[in-house]
Amino acid sequence: MTLHRASTFIALSLVLALGGLASCGDPDDPKDSECESECDTDTDTDADTDTDTDTDADADADADGDADADTDADTDPGVALELVIERIECVDKTSKEPAQLVLTDIGEGELAVRHAGFVVQACAQLAVRAAMKKDEINVSYEDMGEPCDGTCGFTLVYQLQEVPAGHYTVHVPGTAGDVTVE
Repeated sequence: MTLHRASTFIALSLVLALGGLASCGDPDDPKDSECESECDTDTDTDADTDTDTDTDADADADADGDADADTDADTDPGVALELVIERIECVDKTSKEPAQLVLTDIGEGELAVRHAGFVVQACAQLAVRAAMKKDEINVSYEDMGEPCDGTCGFTLVYQLQEVPAGHYTVHVPGTAGDVTVE
């Protein structure tokens, strides 16, 4: 086959393949039954191309269009909260105690957090982030340090700032607690 015939053959094959897909219509339109039978290649019975049984195009089982598991149509983790770190220190290299969380409303929208017994590598350099969504505050720790041998029970003490008045469940890695901010 010459180069000209080979490129014509490839181009014609692409046109036919794309033409077949184009005739399928909108794969998310449940009225397009031709699309479900010919183009929707997932294993569920709805008209979208994901594998769950709802009619939105994400892979979770709720009916909103985002990929998180709640029923609202967003993917945001919440509103970021400002925080001030008082200390993060390795206090017990043999810690086997469960994590302890103390939450204290210190007034004016500030919430003091003391998280003891967070076990991670001994040379961890922890970055702390917090976000609020409805009545939940989610705090995460990210180890920014180089890997090393051994673990340690860390104590982290910090304040969350500009927390609106209300009752919250505060989630930190490994535990959670409730607090009212006045």
